Amino acid sequence: MIKPSDILEREFNKTFRGYDTVEVRYFLEMLAEEFKKLEERLQELEPLEREKGKNGTKSIKEIMKEAAEKAARVVFDAEKVATEALSAARKEKSKIENSIMELKHDRDKLVHALRQVINNQTDLIKILEGDVTEFEKDILDEGSISQEA
Repeated sequence: MIKPSDILEREFNKTFRGYDTVEVRYFLEMLAEEFKKLEERLQELEPLEREKGKNGTKSIKEIMKEAAEKAARVVFDAEKVATEALSAARKEKSKIENSIMELKHDRDKLVHALRQVINNQTDLIKILEGDVTEFEKDILDEGSISQEA
């Protein structure tokens, strides 16, 4: 690995038509300084990365186990909600069935009462018709008696 000191201490051969040595030296100094900053930052981050690897990285088995546990909790909660909803629906069904039975009973009582009223009215009509007939008979009988006299 190249160190900043390697960059700073590097010497090049001089040639007749070569690069300006002052520019090369300046560039190498800048490069060495940047390289030094990067190395320092790397030294700061490496312990953090190792720590993260120890604490933050989970094995596939651990991840699968956690996912299975979460899925089991979701299923359990869903079954609980479904059971409660089903129980509430059954109670509501029972109430509705009871209401229907009460309404049928009330209807049957009303039909029976109406039949009694109709039968009573029919009997009254028959009586009244019978009275008219008896009345007519009495009138006719009286008429025949007066003709005989």
